[in-house]
Amino acid sequence: MEKHLSHRPTISGPARPSIGWLAGTDGSPSHMIDVLSRHGYTLTHVQADTPGNCQIVIIDCRHVTLAWAQHFLSGIYNGDTVQSIALYGVPARSGYEQLVSWPMVKGIFPGECNNDHLIKGIALMLAGENWFPRRILDDWLERQRNTMVPPILTQNLPELTDRECQILWHIDMASTNAQIAFSLSISEHTVKTHIYNIFRKISVRNRTQASNWVKANLRKVEA
Repeated sequence: MEKHLSHRPTISGPARPSIGWLAGTDGSPSHMIDVLSRHGYTLTHVQADTPGNCQIVIIDCRHVTLAWAQHFLSGIYNGDTVQSIALYGVPARSGYEQLVSWPMVKGIFPGECNNDHLIKGIALMLAGENWFPRRILDDWLERQRNTMVPPILTQNLPELTDRECQILWHIDMASTNAQIAFSLSISEHTVKTHIYNIFRKISVRNRTQASNWVKANLRKVEA
């Protein structure tokens, strides 16, 4: 069940770049706060609908759902003042890794992340760099390579364009409209138009049915 956010007090340290954090009602990011505040960072709890002008917002993935994180990123995609997003406490092979494709996600810290990596990663993010584990980068690169080659129909079924096949492949990977738009360098409105046409052509009503259709009828071109 999706977790809702609750208000927690602001924790401050010496004047340093502002870092906001988001966590669920049943989770306390006290360890993260303790580690960062000991190194002089100012941490402020922010609301999901008003993340403010923090240089980094850290999402505690132990206490929010993947769907919630995607919704939050969609909400700040267009013009918010947040400069960077860090995902903290990311479980292995949980699906959160796909969020690396969002341009504002600059750092991912796995659940087993140690204190030194947390401090180093945050410092690099504040300097404008990225912090991603090697495994996550490898997985992301493989997905990007796959989406560059249009899937093909396994049999003579409704005529789909290469672009429509690419979008179907993204749907099967549970990508949001915003993620599809960013990956293919098109607008979300164009994505919605393609999805409407795709659903009509393959006679499905939702993404779950479309994903099942992909598994039955599409395959990747062999390299």
